[in-house]
Amino acid sequence: MATYGATQLVVLALVALVTELTISPAGLAVGMAVNLVTHFIADRRAPLRWLADRTGSGRFWQLGTPRADRDDNQSLGTGAYALDQSWHYAWLLVAAILITS
Repeated sequence: MATYGATQLVVLALVALVTELTISPAGLAVGMAVNLVTHFIADRRAPLRWLADRTGSGRFWQLGTPRADRDDNQSLGTGAYALDQSWHYAWLLVAAILITS
């Protein structure tokens, strides 16, 4: 998680330098906290599975996963992957708004 956050900070600093973007320390702290906490939650997988089951998306979560007692190859395009990426994109948008506010 530390290298993920550090990499984002380096890229953000470069973008801010090139575009002359002004970033407040408070906005940066809050935005990075939101980003890192939500990233941590999503990478545990269980919270997103719980959320999918509670919102009627449990069947979507299962798409593309190997069937029990079958020699299926897991697809890269699984429902779990799509929900994971959607979660990340949504929270990255919130973090970006917080950082640049």
